[in-house]
Amino acid sequence: MTTYTNSNAVVFLRGNLGQDPKLSKDGKCVILNLATHETKISEEGESKIFTVWHKVFVWDEYDRNVCLDSFKKGMRIRVTAKLRYKDIEDAEGDTHKIAVLHFYNGEGSELFVDSNNHMEG
Repeated sequence: MTTYTNSNAVVFLRGNLGQDPKLSKDGKCVILNLATHETKISEEGESKIFTVWHKVFVWDEYDRNVCLDSFKKGMRIRVTAKLRYKDIEDAEGDTHKIAVLHFYNGEGSELFVDSNNHMEG
């Protein structure tokens, strides 16, 4: 069973799709795996780029169809969505919260192909 904790936070992300969008097993949403990148400077002054992965759940029927028909792996997109937390259990049986994004059209959410559509790296 999946348990979500609501948050009042809205998150804006710009990144690249790590794979083609997938319809959830129950067919109720489309799942996007979005990679964002951040640069960290080491103590030696060297910069290194890290990839951070985000799951975005798209619930709106129109937007689900747009994602499935138009979005492809590597495409750069922008998304503004609600932040929620999902409880997961690790191999030792401990429960942890992970952050996931839920896109519901009409609730302050936006989903666009980024006009500067190239791989970030």
